[in-house]
Amino acid sequence: MKNKLTEWLIAEQQNIDKAIANAAKQYYHDHKTEPNFPYDLKLCHIESYNLVRGKDLCYDRPNTAFAYSLWYHPVE
Repeated sequence: MKNKLTEWLIAEQQNIDKAIANAAKQYYHDHKTEPNFPYDLKLCHIESYNLVRGKDLCYDRPNTAFAYSLWYHPVE
């Protein structure tokens, strides 16, 4: 089963990358004018860097998934 899933993910990589990129663009478009958007996004990036230092991040922030998608670098 694991091999089949891996094969499917590889075969669908471009579609998955496009879906992640499109979702990130849509999220940015929908939320960029919110007053705390830039501040919260900055904190998400800082906390993401903290992960490599063995520290934690706040998964409850609205922008956490968006920030992660920007680190993913999907192909579009």
